[in-house]
Amino acid sequence: MIWLLHGEDELTRSEEVARHKESLGDPVSASLNTTVLDGRTLTHSDLVGACEAMPFMAAKRVVVVEDFWSRFEPAEGTRGKGKAARL
Repeated sequence: MIWLLHGEDELTRSEEVARHKESLGDPVSASLNTTVLDGRTLTHSDLVGACEAMPFMAAKRVVVVEDFWSRFEPAEGTRGKGKAARL
């Protein structure tokens, strides 16, 4: 299952991520089965590797990609000038 959480309300996003981590059971199991990736530097192979990893002594895993949408923001100085976003 894929959940996409976005928007300015960081508190609600954090609470939702915490709720998904809690669904893994005890905190030790949750920490072993949670991967947090930096979306600004994320590569395709990093994401696929994290998503394909089997859960350790649990039924599922949580993969969190932070700041992914920031890579699609216009490059500095190009906002409103019709130039493509920096990838």
